[in-house]
Formats: sequence, structure tokens, C-alpha cells
Amino acid sequence: NPVVVLMLNLPAPSWRKPSLLTPSMVENLFHEMGHAMHSMLARTTYQHITGTRCSTDLAEVPSVLMEFFASDPRVLSKFAKHYKTGEPLPEKAIRSLCAAKHAFTASETQLQTFYAALDQTYHGKHPLNATTTEILANVQKEYYTLPYVHNTAWQLRFSHLFGYGAKYYSYLLSRAVASWIWQDLFRENPLSRDSGEKYRRGLLAHGGGMPPPEILAKFLKQDISASNLARSLINEIENRRMEVNNISR
Repeated sequence: NPVVVLMLNLPAPSWRKPSLLTPSMVENLFHEMGHAMHSMLARTTYQHITGTRCSTDLAEVPSVLMEFFASDPRVLSKFAKHYKTGEPLPEKAIRSLCAAKHAFTASETQLQTFYAALDQTYHGKHPLNATTTEILANVQKEYYTLPYVHNTAWQLRFSHLFGYGAKYYSYLLSRAVASWIWQDLFRENPLSRDSGEKYRRGLLAHGGGMPPPEILAKFLKQDISASNLARSLINEIENRRMEVNNISR
């Protein structure tokens, strides 16, 4: 039986009140719980390829998928209540909160594309033909709308560039796959037992026991091509835009 620990920073409780989480903390908790579910529900022959012991491309899919649940009013309404009275958060407040999270989905997607391209450039052909800061300015100009700020070098403090080592694109790829799963299985009903079982048996159970493209192609019943992944991200942006427009009316 697996033993799984969630490691994240949360405010300590006091004698007056329990740990009260901000919306971003709730999203972080759901994200880490996605990793835990991957390990707890895997059913591989060998323990060293179970759960999150798989390709980074696949390892972030369950955690990113859980962020969709953490931003869905139907899910939040199940537990978003006053800690003293039990009074639920008003539906309009929940919908406004979720819409606010999604207001800049297109910009955030572009930013992640820029980060991924920068990571690939830094870990590409060496020796590099310019300083890391000059490369940053050129890549940002090509992939991101906001211009590079002269005389800055934030890449020196962006730990993911060396912690992941040419794998930062996995966040964007995983988001595309997670969005695809959400749209296919959970968008209509995030609490569907049938969809949950399909997800558990079709993806989580395999861990690293199969190549990720095979797992995903079989599970989603389509090729995991660049065009299909891009289409998934575009669909997500459009869906988020409609949500924001609906709440602002």
C-alpha cells in the first residue's frame, strides 16, 4: 500500500481559528492532491514505475487537471462555507472568483509558451551564440507580447530553468492534456462517478508502465499530436473567455 505525503505551505491554525486557505492555497492543495491520487491509484507491476514515477510530460497531468476542479463553481460550492456558521459562499461570489482566475488565460498561456521556448534555447545547441540575457530578450520579443525590460536578468532567479533542465515545456504540454481530459470527461459534470472511473482506470492506473503517448492516445482515443494539443489550449482559452464574459454581464 502506498504512503503518500502532501508537502505544501499552509497557515498554521491558532486557538481561535483553524487553518483558513486563500483561493490560491486551495488550488495548490488540489494540485498536490492530483500527484497523490496518481500514486495512490496506480496499479503497476513494479513499484519503481508507479504513480508519478513516469515521464514529466505525464506526471504533471493529474495535478494540473485537479486545478480545473479547484476553479469550478460546482466543486467549490461543496466546501466553500463559513468556518463558524457553515453558511455557504454565495453562488455569485463563487462564480466571480472563478471568472477572476480565468481573466488572463490567454496571456498566461502565451507566457508559458515563452518560458518553454526560452528553456529549450538555453538547453539547445552549445556554445550559445550570446549571453543568457541577450537570448532572453530575443526569445521574449518573438514569443511574448510584453517587451523585455532593459538591464534586467530575471532568468538568473528562475529556478525551473535548471531544476527541470529542458523539460519546462511539460507544464504547457500537461495543461493541454489536462484541458483535453476536462473538456471530454468532466466539463459537463465534474462529479461524475462514471467519468472518474474512466480516468482512474484509463490513465492513473498505468503510472509509468507504458509510454505516455500510448497511455494518452488510448485514453483520449486520438493521436497526441501538436495540432490536437494546440487545439485543446485554444478551446480552453475560448471557454474561459466565455465564462468571464458571462459573469461580467
